[in-house]
Amino acid sequence: ALVKNWVNSLQGNLIQTDSWFLRFLCAFLLGLLLSLTPCIYPMLPITVGIFQSQGSKSIGKNFCLSLSYAVGLSTTYALIGLLAASSGEAFGHLMGNPIFILCIIAMLCYFAFSLFGLYNLYIPRFLQKKHSISKGASFISIYFFGLVSGGVASPCLTPGLALILTMVAAMAHKFLGFLLLFVFGI
Repeated sequence: ALVKNWVNSLQGNLIQTDSWFLRFLCAFLLGLLLSLTPCIYPMLPITVGIFQSQGSKSIGKNFCLSLSYAVGLSTTYALIGLLAASSGEAFGHLMGNPIFILCIIAMLCYFAFSLFGLYNLYIPRFLQKKHSISKGASFISIYFFGLVSGGVASPCLTPGLALILTMVAAMAHKFLGFLLLFVFGI
C-alpha cells in the first residue's frame, strides 16, 4: 500500500509539473532501471550475438550500429506512447480486451515453443547479411531488430511502462507522449 501511494504521488506530480526536463529525466531513469530486470537478461545473448556477427573493426561504425538498435527499440515505445496519447482511455480498453491479450499470449507461446526446440525460427532473408556485400551490417536491419526487440521486451517492462503510459494518456499530449516513451526506450 505504501509503494502504491508513492507511485500514485509521483505520477500525479509528474503529470502536473511543467518541467519537461524532469519528465524526461524520470522517463530515462525508469527505462534504465527497468533494463536491469532479470526478464531482460535472456535477450542479451541474442543481441550480443547479432552485434558480434555484424560488427566491424571500426569503433565508430559499431557505435552507430548500436545507436541504430537503440533508436529502433525506442521507436517501438514511442509509437506505443503516441497510441496511448492519441487514444486515451481506448488504449486501456485495448489492453483489457481478452482477444488482444490472447493474441499476445499466442505470439509469446510461438516463440517459447521454438526455445523448447519444437521448431527453429530463422532470421528472414531480407534481414540476413548478403555474402556478396562486404563485411558489415545494414543500419536498417539493425534498426528493425531494435523494433522487434522493443516489442519482445515490452512484457518485461510492464510495471514501468504502465506507469508512464498512464501518465501519457492522462496528459493527452501526443508529441510529449511520443518523446517521453522515446526517452524511456533509450
